Amino acid sequence: LHFAEIGGDNERIFEVSMQGETVFETGGTLASLAGGTNTAYVETIEDVEVTGNQLTIEAVSSQENPTFSGIAIREA
Repeated sequence: LHFAEIGGDNERIFEVSMQGETVFETGGTLASLAGGTNTAYVETIEDVEVTGNQLTIEAVSSQENPTFSGIAIREA
């Protein structure tokens, strides 16, 4: 999962779930996790079981709107 806090107030706080299970939480603002504004942050999630050829990814916000900058999916 690729993220970046581009400009703005740098206040995004959210969690991401895959297949209904939480796999990532910012634990604070995305900007603080990435090391600042305009800085890319990549989170690798492994061992997600895909059933029925469908992968469900959900982002739930506790502050501001979560934004994905990119999603890379690789077969194990």
